[in-house]
Amino acid sequence: MTAKERLREIVESLDDEQAERALSALAALDAVPVQRSARPQPRSLGHGASGRRELSEKVDEILADGFGR
Repeated sequence: MTAKERLREIVESLDDEQAERALSALAALDAVPVQRSARPQPRSLGHGASGRRELSEKVDEILADGFGR
């Protein structure tokens, strides 16, 4: 059972008063932004972001130059 499934189970078992208290307690979590890990992005991710529109026409030339090296 996942954490979300267990949480849903608990919420379903609460009466109205308990649900109000739980909602108040969880509202603080909703206000805190989630920290995402700053994993380095692959070098290939930027390929194609040059704005050049003639890349497909010059593919042989670009590959001969080392393809972004």
